Amino acid sequence: MKISWVSQLMVMQEGLKGVGVEHPDSWLMGGMGYAFVANAKPGLDPGDMLTYAGWNPERAFELGENLGFTTERVNARKGDPDFAAKQKEAWDGIRKALDAGYACYGFKMEIPEYSTIHGYDDAGYLYSGMHGTSEEAMPWQELGADDITSVLDVGWMRPAEAADNLTVVREALRFALDFSDGTNRWSVGASERRTAVRQHTTTGLMRLARGKQRARFISHMAPRYGTNAARWQRGS
Repeated sequence: MKISWVSQLMVMQEGLKGVGVEHPDSWLMGGMGYAFVANAKPGLDPGDMLTYAGWNPERAFELGENLGFTTERVNARKGDPDFAAKQKEAWDGIRKALDAGYACYGFKMEIPEYSTIHGYDDAGYLYSGMHGTSEEAMPWQELGADDITSVLDVGWMRPAEAADNLTVVREALRFALDFSDGTNRWSVGASERRTAVRQHTTTGLMRLARGKQRARFISHMAPRYGTNAARWQRGS
């Protein structure tokens, strides 16, 4: 697996290959809107796509459908009153998904990053990631129950019919514009985590989002859209 501090998306990318859905990381990050959110405001660090990271990633996962996959997730915090029930829901969901051949992932299997969940035994999850491959299963009752992160977050992905490339681009940009105004249900958290500027044109948005993945996302548009993509890349 490629090493990246956006480990969730990298784990998702690797898992999707196993179910026949392959995208460059820039197309995945761009198509799900992450490349734009990550550059929506100087100093903004959305981290991975955890609801607790200062923004609501629900729409980003919905945009994954345009790229040819759906994601089901179970997430909770240790202090939630239904935490034990969520752990059981995650355990049942992951086993069912693995049996069906779907790609699965989880947070903090060993270190506070995302890992691929590739199997299970009677006791718990088998996994691999930036830390290597597990030598023994992690008991399912322990996932999310640590006192450091105290976060349960697992997901499984299944193939779906992909949208056309124009739809991928248009809806990712629309999400970025909606996110930028700081008043919608996706840009949650303190006001300093929101951008104060809303750009109403594609050119304006491109100038706002200057990150590496944003540029690479647009470069992948060039063979699809020719001169229009090249013009967007220049910001003209």
